[in-house]
Amino acid sequence: KLAAESLDYNVKNNKVFCNLFPEYVELWEKREEERKAKLAEMGLEDVEEEKKIVPSGKTGEVNDIFAFGAGIVAILSLLVAILRFI
Repeated sequence: KLAAESLDYNVKNNKVFCNLFPEYVELWEKREEERKAKLAEMGLEDVEEEKKIVPSGKTGEVNDIFAFGAGIVAILSLLVAILRFI
């Protein structure tokens, strides 16, 4: 799943990737055509990737906790280093 998402992202957003790996761009185009044909068969509408993302009200909380923890570790490391030379 992640590999497919990575290919999708690289083809859409990375011109260097497209220049280096044209065979993967062709593979992606073929898969997109097949996916759109399958959706049309089922009578479903194609939804852009940006519209699939559901925003969360809790963005960044986990990253904030890790950043705070890293700051505490850095301060403690400095204190230990200073106390070592006293």
